Amino acid sequence: MVQSQLGHKMGSEASTVSNMLRRLEQNHIIYRKQDKSDHRISNVYLTEKGIQLQGPIIWKEHRQKMLSGILPEELLLMRRITKAYGREFNK
Repeated sequence: MVQSQLGHKMGSEASTVSNMLRRLEQNHIIYRKQDKSDHRISNVYLTEKGIQLQGPIIWKEHRQKMLSGILPEELLLMRRITKAYGREFNK
């Protein structure tokens, strides 16, 4: 029932959500813990590995948005300037 509710809110089928959770659990990104008051409910938590992945995933998503309107030549120039700034900063 909970998975059906979650799937509905996410616009996905319950089986799809269940498969995603199983893969995340197999990869040690999440773990499930049965609810103490209602044993039909499983609460989902991030593992330490899952917590560590939050930053890179969020950064990657934002980086793609930030850089989507910048021309390749402009990116190259920005990288050169950033490297030069880093060299000066580390002197």
